[in-house]
Amino acid sequence: MMPVHKPLDEEHVSGNELDSSNDEEDESEDDPNKLWCICNQPHNNRFMICCDTCEEWYHGKCVNITKAMGQQMEAEGKEWICLFCKVICTVRSGYSEPIFNELSFIT
Repeated sequence: MMPVHKPLDEEHVSGNELDSSNDEEDESEDDPNKLWCICNQPHNNRFMICCDTCEEWYHGKCVNITKAMGQQMEAEGKEWICLFCKVICTVRSGYSEPIFNELSFIT
């Protein structure tokens, strides 16, 4: 399934667009108190980036991606994939050694 990229705006740089036909869902995404990211905090008008695989949003600071890096990735047509999706993809492919080194920050 090919990803559909979200348009650029002030808060979000890269990602996939969900079908926005559901008005209730749109309202919840605009809710300033909605919790996002691995830190489970609201966006607070901070830079966020969307995983092109799972479509979850992450604060750039939480995943070590600056706004400039996100904009460069967007300009180059590069996708950003969160660590969780990388692990799943790696495990499914049967290759497990290098990707788990990135998980050292969790322990």
